[in-house]
Amino acid sequence: MKNIAIAVLALAVSGIAYAGDIENLASTNFNNIKISDVKDAAPEIPVTAAPVETKTAPVKTDKTVLPQKTGAYVQVSGYLSLSGTGSIMMPNGGYTSIYLSGSVTPTASDGVTCSTAFVNTPVSAFIYPNQYFSQMVSPNVSVQLTKDGKYVGTVTLNGSITVSGFPSGSFVSVNGSGYLSGSAYIDE
Repeated sequence: MKNIAIAVLALAVSGIAYAGDIENLASTNFNNIKISDVKDAAPEIPVTAAPVETKTAPVKTDKTVLPQKTGAYVQVSGYLSLSGTGSIMMPNGGYTSIYLSGSVTPTASDGVTCSTAFVNTPVSAFIYPNQYFSQMVSPNVSVQLTKDGKYVGTVTLNGSITVSGFPSGSFVSVNGSGYLSGSAYIDE
C-alpha cells in the first residue's frame, strides 16, 4: 500500500494522477515516506512534445547592387575687391564706419562650379583729415556649389583683407582686395 501511495503521490506531483487517486491519498499516512522511496516508486514516464508547425516568410532578395557613394573635399577660393565711400566728422575727424561692397566669383577643384556672391561688410576706424588709414576686415560669404548642373553643397569663404584710404575734405574713399578661401565635403 505504501508503494501505491508513493506512486500516486509522484503522479499527483507530476500532474498525471486522476482526481480519484488524489482523494485516496487523503487517508494515507505519509509520515514514513522518504524522498528516495518516491524516486524509486515513481514510474519513468517519457515526455513527448507535440510537433509544432512553423512557417517562415519568404525572403525577397534584391539582386540590384547599389553603388557606394563617395565624396571628396573641394577647395574653393576667389579674389574679392572691396570699395566704399564715407564721410568723416569735420574739422577734427573721429570714429567712422563705412560699408564696403564687392563681389566674388570663386573657383573650385574637381569640376565644381561656384555661384557669384555679393559682399557687404563694414569697416570702422578712427579717421582724421589728411591722414592715411589702414584697417583689416574679415568678410564671410556663403557660396553655392554645383557639379554637372546639380546642387552639391554650400561653402563659407573667409579671409582677411586690408583696406585703406586717404581722406579728401570731409569724404574718404576706402578700398582693398584679397583672397577668400574655404573647403567643403561633397558627395559625388
